[in-house]
Amino acid sequence: MALSMAAMAPTGAQALAVPLEGIFVMSAHTDCSPWCGGSEAQANVTANDGHFVGGQFTGGAGVATSAILGGGGWLGKTAAATASFGWKAIVHRAPEATTDPFEVYLDWSTMLFASHDALFGQASGGSQFRVTWSQCLPTASGCTLSQTFDHERVYTDSITYDDVWDLGTFDSSAPYGLLEISYAVGSAAATAPLVGFYASAIDIGVYSFTLRGDDGRATPVGEPPTLAMVFGGLLAASALRASRKRRS
Repeated sequence: MALSMAAMAPTGAQALAVPLEGIFVMSAHTDCSPWCGGSEAQANVTANDGHFVGGQFTGGAGVATSAILGGGGWLGKTAAATASFGWKAIVHRAPEATTDPFEVYLDWSTMLFASHDALFGQASGGSQFRVTWSQCLPTASGCTLSQTFDHERVYTDSITYDDVWDLGTFDSSAPYGLLEISYAVGSAAATAPLVGFYASAIDIGVYSFTLRGDDGRATPVGEPPTLAMVFGGLLAASALRASRKRRS
Protein backbone atom coordinates (compact mmCIF):
# COMPACT_ATOMS: atom_id res chain seq x y z
CA MET A 1 0.00 0.00 0.00
CA ALA A 2 3.04 2.28 -0.11
CA LEU A 3 2.10 3.71 -3.51
CA SER A 4 -1.49 4.22 -2.37
CA MET A 5 -0.34 6.21 0.64
CA ALA A 6 2.03 8.24 -1.53
CA ALA A 7 -0.87 9.18 -3.81
CA MET A 8 -2.73 10.50 -0.77
CA ALA A 9 0.18 12.64 0.47
CA PRO A 10 -0.24 16.46 0.51
CA THR A 11 0.76 18.01 -2.82
CA GLY A 12 -0.87 21.46 -2.69
CA ALA A 13 0.67 24.89 -2.30
CA GLN A 14 -0.41 28.30 -1.05
CA ALA A 15 1.08 31.62 -2.15
CA LEU A 16 2.52 33.97 0.46
CA ALA A 17 0.75 37.31 0.92
CA VAL A 18 2.59 40.58 0.26
CA PRO A 19 1.32 43.36 2.57
CA LEU A 20 0.15 46.54 0.84
CA GLU A 21 -0.46 50.05 2.09
CA GLY A 22 -1.29 53.44 0.61
CA ILE A 23 -3.80 56.28 0.47
CA PHE A 24 -7.21 56.48 -1.19
CA VAL A 25 -10.22 58.66 -1.90
CA MET A 26 -13.87 57.62 -2.27
CA SER A 27 -16.78 59.32 -3.95
CA ALA A 28 -20.55 58.85 -4.18
CA HIS A 29 -23.05 60.78 -6.29
CA THR A 30 -26.78 60.46 -6.92
CA ASP A 31 -28.77 61.98 -9.77
CA CYS A 32 -32.51 61.81 -10.46
CA SER A 33 -35.08 63.14 -12.90
CA PRO A 34 -37.31 64.87 -12.03
CA TRP A 35 -35.62 64.86 -8.59
CA CYS A 36 -34.30 62.42 -6.01
CA GLY A 37 -36.63 61.51 -3.21
CA GLY A 38 -39.82 62.17 -5.12
CA SER A 39 -42.53 59.60 -5.69
CA GLU A 40 -41.25 58.89 -9.22
CA ALA A 41 -37.45 58.69 -8.79
CA GLN A 42 -35.40 57.41 -5.86
CA ALA A 43 -31.68 56.80 -5.28
CA ASN A 44 -30.86 55.55 -1.78
CA VAL A 45 -27.24 54.79 -0.87
CA THR A 46 -27.10 52.08 1.79
CA ALA A 47 -23.32 51.64 2.03
CA ASN A 48 -20.06 53.14 0.78
CA ASP A 49 -16.80 51.98 2.31
CA GLY A 50 -13.06 51.72 1.71
CA HIS A 51 -10.02 51.10 3.93
CA PHE A 52 -6.60 49.46 4.19
CA VAL A 53 -6.64 46.59 6.66
CA GLY A 54 -4.37 43.60 7.16
CA GLY A 55 -2.14 44.55 4.22
CA GLN A 56 -5.09 44.69 1.80
CA PHE A 57 -7.32 47.41 0.37
CA THR A 58 -11.03 46.64 0.64
CA GLY A 59 -14.17 48.54 -0.23
CA GLY A 60 -17.72 48.33 -1.43
CA ALA A 61 -21.06 50.02 -1.97
CA GLY A 62 -24.77 49.28 -1.82
CA VAL A 63 -27.61 51.22 -3.42
CA ALA A 64 -31.28 51.01 -4.38
CA THR A 65 -32.63 53.02 -7.31
CA SER A 66 -36.13 53.18 -8.75
CA ALA A 67 -38.17 54.93 -11.42
CA ILE A 68 -41.91 54.30 -11.13
CA LEU A 69 -44.58 55.96 -13.28
CA GLY A 70 -48.34 55.61 -13.45
CA GLY A 71 -50.40 56.87 -16.38
CA GLY A 72 -49.17 58.24 -19.68
CA GLY A 73 -50.49 61.78 -19.49
CA TRP A 74 -50.92 63.93 -22.57
CA LEU A 75 -47.23 63.87 -23.46
CA GLY A 76 -46.03 60.79 -21.64
CA LYS A 77 -43.77 60.72 -18.62
CA THR A 78 -40.14 59.88 -17.90
CA ALA A 79 -38.17 59.25 -14.72
CA ALA A 80 -34.63 58.10 -13.98
CA ALA A 81 -32.36 57.62 -10.99
CA THR A 82 -28.65 56.74 -10.80
CA ALA A 83 -26.04 56.33 -8.09
CA SER A 84 -22.32 56.38 -8.95
CA PHE A 85 -19.38 55.40 -6.75
CA GLY A 86 -15.64 55.66 -7.15
CA TRP A 87 -12.47 54.47 -5.43
CA LYS A 88 -8.99 55.68 -6.32
CA ALA A 89 -6.03 54.28 -4.37
CA ILE A 90 -2.28 54.83 -4.61
CA VAL A 91 -0.83 51.50 -3.48
CA HIS A 92 2.69 50.38 -2.63
CA ARG A 93 4.27 47.48 -0.81
CA ALA A 94 4.62 47.79 2.94
CA PRO A 95 8.17 48.43 4.26
CA GLU A 96 8.45 44.88 5.60
CA ALA A 97 7.38 43.30 2.30
CA THR A 98 9.65 41.58 -0.19
CA THR A 99 11.39 43.72 -2.80
CA ASP A 100 10.87 41.05 -5.47
CA PRO A 101 8.13 41.44 -8.11
CA PHE A 102 4.74 40.11 -7.01
CA GLU A 103 1.28 39.55 -8.47
CA VAL A 104 -1.62 41.87 -7.69
CA TYR A 105 -5.13 40.38 -7.48
CA LEU A 106 -8.60 41.83 -7.13
CA ASP A 107 -11.22 39.64 -5.45
CA TRP A 108 -14.69 41.01 -6.18
CA SER A 109 -18.34 40.12 -5.80
CA THR A 110 -21.53 41.76 -7.00
CA MET A 111 -25.27 41.32 -6.58
CA LEU A 112 -28.09 42.87 -8.58
CA PHE A 113 -31.82 42.58 -8.07
CA ALA A 114 -33.53 43.97 -11.18
CA SER A 115 -37.28 44.33 -11.71
CA HIS A 116 -38.33 46.04 -14.96
CA ASP A 117 -41.94 46.05 -16.14
CA ALA A 118 -44.13 48.32 -18.27
CA LEU A 119 -47.51 48.38 -20.02
CA PHE A 120 -47.36 50.66 -23.07
CA GLY A 121 -44.08 52.08 -21.87
CA GLN A 122 -40.46 51.23 -21.23
CA ALA A 123 -38.49 50.24 -18.14
CA SER A 124 -34.78 49.46 -17.87
CA GLY A 125 -31.85 49.54 -15.48
CA GLY A 126 -28.89 47.61 -14.13
CA SER A 127 -25.38 47.95 -12.76
CA GLN A 128 -21.92 48.55 -14.18
CA PHE A 129 -18.40 48.56 -12.79
CA ARG A 130 -14.97 49.19 -14.26
CA VAL A 131 -11.52 48.39 -12.85
CA THR A 132 -8.21 49.81 -14.06
CA TRP A 133 -4.71 49.24 -12.67
CA SER A 134 -1.62 51.26 -13.58
CA GLN A 135 1.97 51.37 -12.39
CA CYS A 136 4.21 54.40 -12.18
CA LEU A 137 7.34 53.21 -13.95
CA PRO A 138 10.57 55.15 -13.34
CA THR A 139 11.74 57.63 -15.99
CA ALA A 140 14.52 60.19 -16.16
CA SER A 141 12.13 62.87 -14.89
CA GLY A 142 10.39 60.77 -12.22
CA CYS A 143 7.86 58.13 -13.22
CA THR A 144 5.12 57.69 -15.81
CA LEU A 145 1.84 55.85 -15.32
CA SER A 146 1.48 52.75 -17.47
CA GLN A 147 -1.91 51.01 -17.51
CA THR A 148 -1.72 47.19 -17.40
CA PHE A 149 -5.36 46.26 -16.69
CA ASP A 150 -8.73 47.65 -17.81
CA HIS A 151 -11.97 45.67 -17.61
CA GLU A 152 -15.67 46.44 -17.38
CA ARG A 153 -18.79 44.45 -16.52
CA VAL A 154 -22.44 45.41 -17.20
CA TYR A 155 -25.49 43.60 -15.79
CA THR A 156 -29.15 44.26 -16.67
CA ASP A 157 -30.75 41.20 -15.08
CA SER A 158 -30.72 39.88 -11.53
CA ILE A 159 -27.43 38.16 -10.74
CA THR A 160 -25.08 37.16 -7.94
CA TYR A 161 -21.48 36.67 -9.04
CA ASP A 162 -17.90 36.74 -7.76
CA ASP A 163 -14.49 36.38 -9.40
CA VAL A 164 -10.75 36.95 -9.01
CA TRP A 165 -8.87 39.11 -11.53
CA ASP A 166 -5.11 39.04 -11.94
CA LEU A 167 -4.16 42.69 -12.44
CA GLY A 168 -0.57 41.85 -13.36
CA THR A 169 2.91 41.85 -11.88
CA PHE A 170 3.98 44.68 -9.61
CA ASP A 171 7.36 45.73 -10.98
CA SER A 172 10.08 45.89 -8.34
CA SER A 173 11.19 49.27 -9.72
CA ALA A 174 7.73 50.88 -9.57
CA PRO A 175 7.28 53.21 -6.58
CA TYR A 176 3.51 52.74 -6.58
CA GLY A 177 0.46 51.42 -8.41
CA LEU A 178 -2.82 53.20 -9.06
CA LEU A 179 -6.14 51.36 -8.62
CA GLU A 180 -9.30 52.98 -10.00
CA ILE A 181 -12.76 51.43 -9.59
CA SER A 182 -16.11 52.88 -10.65
CA TYR A 183 -19.50 51.37 -9.84
CA ALA A 184 -22.96 52.57 -10.81
CA VAL A 185 -26.58 51.44 -10.50
CA GLY A 186 -29.51 53.02 -12.32
CA SER A 187 -33.19 52.75 -13.17
CA ALA A 188 -35.19 54.43 -15.94
CA ALA A 189 -38.87 54.41 -16.96
CA ALA A 190 -41.06 56.04 -19.60
CA THR A 191 -44.78 55.85 -20.41
CA ALA A 192 -46.36 56.42 -23.81
CA PRO A 193 -48.61 59.48 -24.26
CA LEU A 194 -52.25 58.89 -23.29
CA VAL A 195 -52.18 55.07 -23.53
CA GLY A 196 -49.22 54.37 -21.26
CA PHE A 197 -50.60 52.68 -18.16
CA TYR A 198 -47.44 52.28 -16.08
CA ALA A 199 -43.68 51.72 -16.15
CA SER A 200 -41.64 50.48 -13.21
CA ALA A 201 -37.89 49.94 -12.83
CA ILE A 202 -36.35 48.89 -9.51
CA ASP A 203 -32.64 48.02 -9.18
CA ILE A 204 -30.82 47.07 -5.98
CA GLY A 205 -27.08 46.58 -6.30
CA VAL A 206 -24.14 45.65 -4.08
CA TYR A 207 -20.46 45.56 -5.02
CA SER A 208 -17.42 44.69 -2.88
CA PHE A 209 -13.73 44.16 -3.57
CA THR A 210 -10.35 43.33 -2.01
CA LEU A 211 -7.01 44.26 -3.55
CA ARG A 212 -4.17 41.97 -2.44
CA GLY A 213 -0.69 40.89 -3.44
CA ASP A 214 1.22 37.63 -3.28
CA ASP A 215 4.81 36.83 -4.19
CA GLY A 216 4.05 33.57 -6.01
CA ARG A 217 6.41 31.57 -3.80
CA ALA A 218 4.52 28.54 -2.62
CA THR A 219 4.54 26.92 0.79
CA PRO A 220 3.28 23.31 0.97
CA VAL A 221 -0.11 22.80 2.53
CA GLY A 222 -2.22 19.68 2.93
CA GLU A 223 -4.98 18.89 0.45
CA PRO A 224 -7.59 16.15 0.76
CA PRO A 225 -6.96 13.32 -1.72
CA THR A 226 -9.29 13.07 -4.69
CA LEU A 227 -11.04 9.83 -5.59
CA ALA A 228 -8.93 9.63 -8.75
CA MET A 229 -5.71 9.86 -6.73
CA VAL A 230 -6.81 7.18 -4.28
CA PHE A 231 -8.12 4.88 -7.03
CA GLY A 232 -4.88 5.30 -8.98
CA GLY A 233 -2.82 4.44 -5.93
CA LEU A 234 -4.85 1.32 -5.24
CA LEU A 235 -4.47 0.14 -8.86
CA ALA A 236 -0.71 0.67 -8.70
CA ALA A 237 -0.45 -1.25 -5.43
CA SER A 238 -2.57 -4.09 -6.82
CA ALA A 239 -0.40 -4.32 -9.94
CA LEU A 240 2.74 -4.43 -7.78
CA ARG A 241 1.37 -7.29 -5.66
CA ALA A 242 0.36 -9.26 -8.84
CA SER A 243 3.87 -8.78 -10.26
CA ARG A 244 5.46 -10.11 -7.06
CA LYS A 245 3.18 -13.18 -7.11
CA ARG A 246 4.21 -13.98 -10.72
CA ARG A 247 7.90 -13.80 -9.78
CA SER A 248 7.47 -16.03 -6.67
